Amino acid sequence: MEKSVSSEKRIYTQQGFTTIELAIVIIISGFISLMLLSVYSQHVEHERKQFTLNEALNLTGDTLVEYASSMQRYPCPAGPNLAPGDLNYGIERRSAGNPMEECATVDGIIAVNNGRDGRTVYIGAVPSQTLVNDGFIDYFTPAMALDGWGNKLTYAVTRDLIAQNAELQENDGGIYVSDNVVVTTGSQEDRDHGYSILETPGTAHAVLVSHGPNGHGAFTESGVELDGCSANTFQSPGNFTAEEQENCDRDDAIFITGAKRDVDGDVFDDYVEILNYSIGALWEMNDDNELIAKNEGTVAVGLEGNAIDSRAKLHVAGKAKANRLQSQNLCDSTRVDANGDPLCMPSDLISGRNAFEIEDGANALDDCPDGQVMNRIANNRGNCVTPTFSMPNGGFTCPTGHVITTLFSDGSPPVCSPM
Repeated sequence: MEKSVSSEKRIYTQQGFTTIELAIVIIISGFISLMLLSVYSQHVEHERKQFTLNEALNLTGDTLVEYASSMQRYPCPAGPNLAPGDLNYGIERRSAGNPMEECATVDGIIAVNNGRDGRTVYIGAVPSQTLVNDGFIDYFTPAMALDGWGNKLTYAVTRDLIAQNAELQENDGGIYVSDNVVVTTGSQEDRDHGYSILETPGTAHAVLVSHGPNGHGAFTESGVELDGCSANTFQSPGNFTAEEQENCDRDDAIFITGAKRDVDGDVFDDYVEILNYSIGALWEMNDDNELIAKNEGTVAVGLEGNAIDSRAKLHVAGKAKANRLQSQNLCDSTRVDANGDPLCMPSDLISGRNAFEIEDGANALDDCPDGQVMNRIANNRGNCVTPTFSMPNGGFTCPTGHVITTLFSDGSPPVCSPM
């Protein structure tokens, strides 16, 4: 009997935690899990914001500016309400009636006519597939046209700057970008548009907008608009439907940026990237699509500071390659004359005219004497010799399909080249 009691006691003492102990362990584990989950959530949110700022907005903006630089125009928007797999997903939509100067207002693309001085602004999505197809910036991918929360960036662009051979001057845009501070005094423009963050209000060429974590008014990748976004003017900051709806109402050319906040339903979490590419006064495109340097000084490539030779109109570091070169003088910057100027060879020497000398160097002539030809250029002068052509016995005939292209004054056989 005693042995039985002793056995029962041993069984009892080998059992696990009590219910209270288990509850404490579960509670502690829950707190740790919540802390880890919170840290992980913060990390994920941070990564989404970093992707939005550094890749979606920054790299997509760089790609659009590169497009403008290469094509001398911005692309039209793509349709925001299209989904992957749709024929025109990510493709810029140009007007069928006037493709050289207008974008199409299809697939959710909007045209507003209240930009600066009545300029038209098109609002839609980034033409990501057009940028990929045209090969602009190797590291751009269509995924960069989505923000960190998987929604499409809004892309707005001034109509004048999507036209072929657009001017692309700094202040030619028509889009307003203002901070999120309410303006109740000052000019009517300030009251309507807020304090402009542009030096000249309403001159942004284009803008990109991420509608932030809440995605208010954004289009998803599949082309669905989140929350809806009814037209509303920017009147007061303490209102969810004020600044955020200004960025998604798509009824004007006004966009708002500024400090982010989320306090008791007072939310503003949008990110805005301003695009302003300018060819500037240095370059001008003529009617023959030739890029002309308009500056009065030197155009330097690969050089800066004191390394630039201000006496040269074009100064290139390294080798310059051209199929055709036109110049009045060819100069050696490493050799200078008594005045310190580079030694130059007049280009008309190559044509066989002017500044010749007889082979013995006795006299300078305007041309070789009768009966002589130029056989080389040396020391900035052509050298004249009396030709002594001696054809092989029986004459000389080029192979079929070839012609004589070079004769030598020293009696060497002519050179034949294919026709």
